[in-house]
Amino acid sequence: MKTVARIFIGLLALLSGLSSCLTEDLSDCIGQTIALRFVFTHHDHTEETTDLFTELVEDISVYIFDENDTYLRHIQVPQTSLTNGHTLYINLEEGEYKITAWANLLEMDALVENGGKTSRADYTVGVTETHPAVTDLFHGSINLSIEDKDISKEIQLIRNTHIVRVMLLGLPEPTRSPIDHTGYSVAIQGKNTKFNFENNPVAEVTATYTPEYSGTHIDNNYIVQAEFKVQRLLMGDDTRLSILHGEEVELEDNLTDRILAAYEEIATNQDLDRHYIYELYYETNYRGGWVFIGNNIKDWDGTTMPGEL
Repeated sequence: MKTVARIFIGLLALLSGLSSCLTEDLSDCIGQTIALRFVFTHHDHTEETTDLFTELVEDISVYIFDENDTYLRHIQVPQTSLTNGHTLYINLEEGEYKITAWANLLEMDALVENGGKTSRADYTVGVTETHPAVTDLFHGSINLSIEDKDISKEIQLIRNTHIVRVMLLGLPEPTRSPIDHTGYSVAIQGKNTKFNFENNPVAEVTATYTPEYSGTHIDNNYIVQAEFKVQRLLMGDDTRLSILHGEEVELEDNLTDRILAAYEEIATNQDLDRHYIYELYYETNYRGGWVFIGNNIKDWDGTTMPGEL
């Protein structure tokens, strides 16, 4: 499927070149030349930034709307076709525009729909994959006013996906499968699998995410780890974490509320976006009860906000 997607991207790049500039020397550009530079940065503990766009993005999709939110056109190209790995040159007439960028749309086979309408408000991205190997999706948008030539504009992307690790303490260490013999399982459910072009969820159907289970040891304690790849978490969403024994739900937690309660530093949706790996620890008393006992947040350079266990 990815091979077909890459061929499709290449064809779109050629077609889009008829109305856009994809050359480094801009020799084919007519009119206002716009340089769109895409960045995805990680802020470390010293507030220094590292641009990871070229490392994590396979393709970029740019949707162009006018000032009244009417669709004009879109361009889809592989990241390797961008100048210096991160810059796309296009040409537009003078005017006001709204630009939405999605990264890895084609890599993850995401579906863009508009219901046959041309307004930006009707465009959605459907992300139906809820298995552990979901590709990271990125989003960014800008308003663009064109009066002069040679405009350069930066589009900062946020990552729409997170790793959630549910750590279960108190279960016996197995001889084979880390969890099957115990009768326990973990599920995450939510309606965060379809987004509008403002990057807010609009799904009506609740999806169930599938974890990968593994076993690990921390301070001589055996821990079952259920690792999920979930789409964007937002304050006030309905994303739920459940621990089950057979068909019986022994614990149900609102995932986002649990994260927000654990860290005062996370107070906005942008704060939630900024971190990638959330670890939540629960311990069982074997009487049908589970207790939340701690948490960690991890990014590229390890634990950033450890909790108490």
